[in-house]
Amino acid sequence: MNLISPIRKFYYLKRLQRNQWKGLEELRELQNKKLRKIIKFAYENIPFYHDRFREVGVKPQDIKSKRDLKKLPILTKKEIKENFEDIVNPELDLSEARVVPTSGSTGTPLKVVYDQRGDDFSKAVNLRSHIENGLNFYKKWAIMGDARTVPPQTFFQKFGIFRIQYINLFDDVEKQVQDLKKIQPDVFTGYPSQIELIAEYLNDNNDELNIETVFTTAELLDNISRSKISKNFGSDVIDLFGCIEVNRTAWECEEHMGYHMDIDSVAIEFTKNNKEVSPGEWGDIIYTTLFNYGMPLIRYDVGDRGVPSDEACKCGRGLPLMDKVLGRKGDFIKLKNGKQLSPIPFHLAVKHTKGIEEAKIIQKKKDLIIVKIIGNENYSKKTNSNIRNKVKEICGKNVDVRVHEVDEIRKDSSGKIRMVKSEISET
Repeated sequence: MNLISPIRKFYYLKRLQRNQWKGLEELRELQNKKLRKIIKFAYENIPFYHDRFREVGVKPQDIKSKRDLKKLPILTKKEIKENFEDIVNPELDLSEARVVPTSGSTGTPLKVVYDQRGDDFSKAVNLRSHIENGLNFYKKWAIMGDARTVPPQTFFQKFGIFRIQYINLFDDVEKQVQDLKKIQPDVFTGYPSQIELIAEYLNDNNDELNIETVFTTAELLDNISRSKISKNFGSDVIDLFGCIEVNRTAWECEEHMGYHMDIDSVAIEFTKNNKEVSPGEWGDIIYTTLFNYGMPLIRYDVGDRGVPSDEACKCGRGLPLMDKVLGRKGDFIKLKNGKQLSPIPFHLAVKHTKGIEEAKIIQKKKDLIIVKIIGNENYSKKTNSNIRNKVKEICGKNVDVRVHEVDEIRKDSSGKIRMVKSEISET
């Protein structure tokens, strides 16, 4: 049994737990130190970055802090797919690495490679966000996921530490509730859309689950969903943020003042037209990983948007805050006048419309939106006109909104439910 990996994870975790209480300036200096190191490594060892830096006339010594990253081009998903072999560390033995495919819900999946140290560090970052919100070594932990891809038991789990059991995302809600009752977890992590369905089932059947903390991740969590989950589970709801390519990047604490950004593991930029936005403004989220030398991602445009904050959290942690997550670029509605609308108002419009069980809003053109709905027991023909009027109120009178009643709304291949989706170009 390989003992190096679990010991290393524990070591990283303890360092990360100490980091969060450092002052912001000390954390920024730690971030810049790690940034300079991985930039130098990428230039000297990764063919793609060596060529890229030379093309724009940048040398490693030109990148001294996060502010200097704007000297480098943005890295796109397309470039990663086309240059995969040249972005992976040529000295890395892939048989000893962790190769992770993304879900591909917005197109062809891409692969990300983690070296062993990077993978252990990444998992420690994820553990920090859970442990700081109530998880401990001996609590039972249920995770909602694809049962076909459940990983083997780890060294820790064989000794009863982090006893993770999996709830199949693709089972029906009644079966998921039965499994949760059988497991009786202290902590539950999963997609908010599916956890909300479980919460509704509990409410409709006057049933309950005694779970201390519910963690939501991988989808946009709106306030109505949060309230419904919290009420029907009787639990605090902690939202987590990140992506498969980088793993955990930000998370809520018990104060719910925003998302603590893991700046000791990733440099996060919020940009609009390659210029950093001010606190309170939305920007495209650009990641530079600071720990994965198997496949460094430098100025990677993940496709998400968020709003940075300059407030300090009441909890006292030095990790800075992101005010809120606005969703993926592909979830923004683009109008003819150039304006882009966050998916959040559309989520709320659906939640507040009587008679709707499920809905999906699809932008076909800049002046055409299709709303697919599944009605519930309160559905009537008036439901269609109500949702049409609400969507038009958000988009403007010049947008054609058509409502279609359907029997089924399919999830993405990843199991996620994207309530709002734009099918037009993101540019």
